[in-house]
Amino acid sequence: MVFSLIQAKKNPKWLVLTSALIGAAFHTHLTLLLFLVPTVYVVFLNIRKNTMKTNMHIGILAFAVYLLITSPLIIFDINHNYDNLMMPIRTLLGKQHAALYEFSFPNMVGHVKELLSSFGRLWFITFHTNPQDQIVLESHMDKTNGNIFLSFISLGALIWFLLKNRRPGYDIFAISLLTIIAAFIMYPSYNLEYYLMSVLTLMAVAIGFTLNALPKSISLIIVGIFIIVNILSVFTLSDKYGLYIRRELVYKTMPAIGDRSYELQTYGELLKPEFTYAGWRYLFKHYGKTPSKSNVDPVLGWIYQDEISKDTPELRVVVADTVIPKFEIEPIATFQSGVYTSYVFNNQLPSNTTNPRSKNASQVSGYRLESIEIPLQNIFETDQILSEKNNQQVKRDLR
Repeated sequence: MVFSLIQAKKNPKWLVLTSALIGAAFHTHLTLLLFLVPTVYVVFLNIRKNTMKTNMHIGILAFAVYLLITSPLIIFDINHNYDNLMMPIRTLLGKQHAALYEFSFPNMVGHVKELLSSFGRLWFITFHTNPQDQIVLESHMDKTNGNIFLSFISLGALIWFLLKNRRPGYDIFAISLLTIIAAFIMYPSYNLEYYLMSVLTLMAVAIGFTLNALPKSISLIIVGIFIIVNILSVFTLSDKYGLYIRRELVYKTMPAIGDRSYELQTYGELLKPEFTYAGWRYLFKHYGKTPSKSNVDPVLGWIYQDEISKDTPELRVVVADTVIPKFEIEPIATFQSGVYTSYVFNNQLPSNTTNPRSKNASQVSGYRLESIEIPLQNIFETDQILSEKNNQQVKRDLR
């Protein structure tokens, strides 16, 4: 995106590529749309520099390419009551709830701390960890905070880059970096590190620019240490929550299911299991047999409508993700792989599914829970608690 904008300052035809990348951003993550700010800046420069005929020709072509790239989303919206298009309007009119906090200074301070932590993690995370904890996206929130010394090295490199870089396109880099950082700090929500994915990419360029300004011997030493340490970090990664462990649970469970139909339910320490543990349905389908029903169906069932049975399945399989539930009735089979456990029940009880974390419920898919033992400490009832806990972790590290 940045490259296309830099080239578009010289030749407006590059805006066609920019429009294609903006269209592709709708298919990936909306944070990438923040690049619209430097895009508007470049368009403004081209309008002032080029003739009306050239601007019209490039504008029509760019818009046509944008429509082509986003056409799958347009068709989806037409067939789904314009859900994506109307969502911002419904939110502004108060017809749809958005998980936003009140704009506040303490919330911005928390985002600054998260930003600094990410700047440190850009260099090094830790040894003997696992990818799932470090991604911190529907995970177990056991993230390692960035080293404060490395954080300020990154911050210093960013400042040096913004002050000293005067190469062609430096203004595009500066506008892009400052726009995304400012949006991350001010956005009134719980901001995960992956919202900074585009900043971290640009930060690598800024750090490279700063290293290039150092004596070559010092730069080579820093780069060498960086490569060696992070290779060791990769080789010491754990598969604690990985695909192999999950796949083994499916392989162990399937013989107990055999040729019988079954309903799949997932349960764990995070709320809304139909979202947070939706991947288990795919794993059972791919490595075992397709479930007749699952608790994912109300959310994603429109994708595989022909796979959802109207009949009552013979069995019910409950997958516990890093938690240990206890039931009033005994399962006919129990299997374990790492931190994951599956329970197989005869599906004879009524399917009275409620959320066991709610105050008035203690059932999981018709099976009453006696108690819940959660070996991990992180139980989050709301995103606000999640945000506060994460900010406290960063605060401890910054000390």
